[in-house]
Amino acid sequence: MNPLQQLAQSFRQPGLELFAACAGKSQGQIKAMGIPAKNAGEIFRAAQAFNTPTRSRDRQRQAIQSARDNGLTWVELVEIDKYARKLKDEAKAWRLRLKLCRVSGGLAAIRKAAQGLLKTLKPKPKPEPEVKMEQPQDGLWKLSVRADSSMLAAIATKLAKAKDKVAAFAEILEQGAPQPTLYTHVVITAEDIQAIEADQGEDVLLRMTDGAVITGAELARRKLAEMGFVTIVSNFGGPVNTYRLQRSASGKQRLAASVVNTTCVVDTCNKPAEQCEMHHMQAWSEGGETNLSNLVPLCPFHNGRNDDNPHRPNHGRVERVKGKARWVPAWSQGVVF
Repeated sequence: MNPLQQLAQSFRQPGLELFAACAGKSQGQIKAMGIPAKNAGEIFRAAQAFNTPTRSRDRQRQAIQSARDNGLTWVELVEIDKYARKLKDEAKAWRLRLKLCRVSGGLAAIRKAAQGLLKTLKPKPKPEPEVKMEQPQDGLWKLSVRADSSMLAAIATKLAKAKDKVAAFAEILEQGAPQPTLYTHVVITAEDIQAIEADQGEDVLLRMTDGAVITGAELARRKLAEMGFVTIVSNFGGPVNTYRLQRSASGKQRLAASVVNTTCVVDTCNKPAEQCEMHHMQAWSEGGETNLSNLVPLCPFHNGRNDDNPHRPNHGRVERVKGKARWVPAWSQGVVF
C-alpha cells in the first residue's frame, strides 16, 4: 500500500472505533500524537459527544447503533457533530445526530440533510427594533425602520392615503406617529377571551385589520375607544352578517369581511385588509352577489390578476376551499398556501 492509499484509508476509518480509542484522552494528548490542532479538536469534541453519558440516552444509543449499521467514518461523524453543536438544546442536538446517523450517501448527503433539518430545529433569532440609514452621494438618502407593528401599521395607513408620501412622512416625524385609525378592528375569538380572562393575555396574539399584531394583555391595558371597533367572533358562529344586495360592499360589510381575513387572502401577501379591495369570489358579472359569503379582501395587485371567468383561466382565482378563501393558480388544481 503506497502513501496515498494509506492516507485514503485513514479517512475511511470507522468513526466509532476511533472515538473509542480517544476515551480518556484530552484534546492536547490527541494533538500530541501528530494530529493537526483543528482535526484534534473536532475529533475530541465528537468523541466526547458519543462517549459521554447524556440526558438523551435513548437517542444517543440509537445514534451509535445507526452509525455502526451505516458504517459511518470518523469524518462523517465529526461533520454530524459539528452540525449538532449548532443547536443549544441538547435534546434537539441528539435528535439531529440520530437523524443524520441514518443518512446514507456520504458527506454530501449528510450536509444536505443537516441543512434542511436545521431549518426546522433551530429557531430563527427574534429580530430587534432598529433604524438604518443609507447615505449615498446622490443626495437621496434611505431610512429603514424595524419597530412595533402597531406603530408602523398606523404610519403605513396614513401614508397609503397620502398623495405625497414623502411629505406625509416628514409631517409624521414633526408631529409624531398617528394613533390607530378609528375603523381598525381587533379580532378576538371566544377562546382568546377565555385565555385573557384566565390571566394568560401575554400568550394571546390578536391581529388588527391594519396589519398590526398585539397581545391580549396589551389590548386589556388600552382604552377600547382608542382602538376603534372590537369585534368578538366565535369560531363556530362567524361574524355578524351585514348582507346588502348591491355591487359595492357597504362599510359594515368591509369591516365584517376584514374580521374573517385581516390581510389579502393570498397567503403569500401580507397587505392589510384596510388597504385591500373587496373582491367578489363569484364575479358580479358572473351573477355573484354582494354578501359576506362572497366577499374577501384582495390587494389591488391580486384583485387585478384574478380570473373572474372560471372558464377562461389565465393567472388564477380565489375560490373557497374547505370553507376558507384561497388562491388557486390557473396551472394547478392545488392551492397556494
